[in-house]
Amino acid sequence: MAFWLAAVGVGLQLYGMYRQGKAAKESSDYNRAALQEAIMEENFRSGLIADKIRAKKRRMRGAQTTAYMKAGVRLEGTPLEVLADTAAQFEEDLFMNESDRRLTISRLQMGIGAERMAGKEAMTAAYIGMGSTILQTAGQYYGTRTPSQTSSPYGYWGGPPVPASSGYTPSK
Repeated sequence: MAFWLAAVGVGLQLYGMYRQGKAAKESSDYNRAALQEAIMEENFRSGLIADKIRAKKRRMRGAQTTAYMKAGVRLEGTPLEVLADTAAQFEEDLFMNESDRRLTISRLQMGIGAERMAGKEAMTAAYIGMGSTILQTAGQYYGTRTPSQTSSPYGYWGGPPVPASSGYTPSK
């Protein structure tokens, strides 16, 4: 009876370890999915910002050109340099937006890698814990039994008992 109670206890312990590892892996999978979603949102957000910058650039260039034309200024020399500087500033804004997007996505992808590794490690730890429990329980069970309690008629060692008159003493 004690053997069966111990077996059920070990079974429940193994199942608990497995479920704990499985829950950690599922949590990791959920976090990875959330990070993937964040990458898509970042791409979308960055695209919207880039579109706004481009639209603002077109409006600003049109307004500057219109102002110069109304004033009768020719688009050469300093007015042309102002237009070029304005365009360069907008291109710099676009570059910074793209750099921010890439940096954010890179960080999110590192997080995805870390979550993937954490999920695998959680399951590995659960399997190692399960194996350790089985070995530890088997060691305790067989360590408490005497050779006469085993199924072999000769005990653990597998051979017939040596008569005391032979002078053989087993080493310890």
